[in-house]
Order: sequence, then structure tokens, then C-alpha cells
Amino acid sequence: MRFKRVGTVLLGFAAVTGLMSGTAAEATPLQDCQAVNVPVGLNFCIFYNSDYGGDMVPLNANVANFAGWTWDNGEPVKNNAASAYNYTERCGRLYYNSYYAGASDTIAAGSGWRRLVNTYNNNASFRWCS
Repeated sequence: MRFKRVGTVLLGFAAVTGLMSGTAAEATPLQDCQAVNVPVGLNFCIFYNSDYGGDMVPLNANVANFAGWTWDNGEPVKNNAASAYNYTERCGRLYYNSYYAGASDTIAAGSGWRRLVNTYNNNASFRWCS
């Protein structure tokens, strides 16, 4: 069994302890985002709640208008994203308005924002950085 080092050995220990006690460790929203596509690393994920919580929508193409998109909870995706994580090797940008206009939040490759700033609950489109 391999564990990815994330700054502390306690994560691996906690996972092993959970497996040994017969309980399965639950996947985190970030792990879910990373696992949606194969090969891993193709997703930019937006989340319904801050801190990568709640429902998640993976993106791997430009979206000019989130109108008509819904979270698993039935709420519209448009104007309802609170955080984002970018598992790709290029930057992605969420926009305040449809068709890539207005204020935006740019998330660098391999990073995330636990709480969006300019598009917090005001996201209307997404585009990869040029």
C-alpha cells in the first residue's frame, strides 16, 4: 500500500488505522475531483461550499454559460460556486458574467482556492487561460 506524503506521516497512519479497524476511509471532495477522469489531472473542479465542500462539478472544457447546469442537490451551478481546485497543468479562470466577461478568479495549475474572491456565489462561465 502506497501513501502520498502530504507534509506529515499522520495522514498515512490515520488511513492505516482506519483500514485495520475495519472502517473504510471516506474520500474527500478533492479526491473525488481528482478521480473523476482517467487519466488523473484533467479536471478543474468547482464546489458548492467553501473549503472544497458539498457538491462538486468537474470541468475539462470551456463553459460559456453555466445556465442549465445543476449540482447534485438540484441547485443551479450558475452563481453558486464557493471554492475551486485545479488538478490540471494549466490555469483556469472562473468569470462573474457569462461568455467570459467581468471580474474573475484565476486558479493556477495544481492549486485551489478554499473560498473564491471575485466570483464567490457569482460564477457564470469558465475558460482555460491562454
